[in-house]
Amino acid sequence: MLKKIFTICSLALLLGCQKYGLIVRQQKIDVGYLASTHIGSPDPSQATPPNGELVIVEWWVPRELLEKKPKVIVQFIYWNYTEETLEFPIDKRVGYDIYPMKQQILDETGGVLTYTARIVSEDGEVFQEVKHQLWVNLIQVKDDEIIEGDRQSSID
Repeated sequence: MLKKIFTICSLALLLGCQKYGLIVRQQKIDVGYLASTHIGSPDPSQATPPNGELVIVEWWVPRELLEKKPKVIVQFIYWNYTEETLEFPIDKRVGYDIYPMKQQILDETGGVLTYTARIVSEDGEVFQEVKHQLWVNLIQVKDDEIIEGDRQSSID
């Protein structure tokens, strides 16, 4: 009886798992990123540890999607409210790409505040989309006009 319950639960878990996906992770780079910090070995990098941030984008897509020349489009909003969009081509079913941010970028922008990422085919069809929990479309205000996407309105 216990064996049957275990088998049923295992099948339910396996069938409930998503086969395809997109994951975006942020990783802080500091003294804790060095292996020598965790094992206590001597390391000259400890004197001037790295400082930065990595954004890691991982994907796994169906084989049929590769025929549509997909790409990952990642939009960042930084802490200084500037935006940046990056594109990574997808040429394998499973892969990842890493966007390292050096100290200079962190100093200028304050780092990544929020992001959204989409897997998009060549014809613009969105296959998968993930959004950071703080993601909102940034509204830019310039010369008494609010610009939101394609819609513009004048402030009176």
